Amino acid sequence: MTQYLGQQPHIMKASGVSSTLLDEINKVMTWPASEEEIHEAMKLVPDDVVQLITASGTPDECRDKVQEYIDNGCT
Repeated sequence: MTQYLGQQPHIMKASGVSSTLLDEINKVMTWPASEEEIHEAMKLVPDDVVQLITASGTPDECRDKVQEYIDNGCT
């Protein structure tokens, strides 16, 4: 997910991820990112960002998040 943050900043901005966080990640990761860069950048990503942009957690939480995506027009 951290690599995705660095590679898809336009999607992350649309998801509400702060540009400050994206800038910090891009200071650590280059393209293509090495495994070491990804691991360093992972330390910068707070749990709330992971929850914001992924369907993760319990099965019910995942279903609820997927439904939220569908409700917002995802097919």
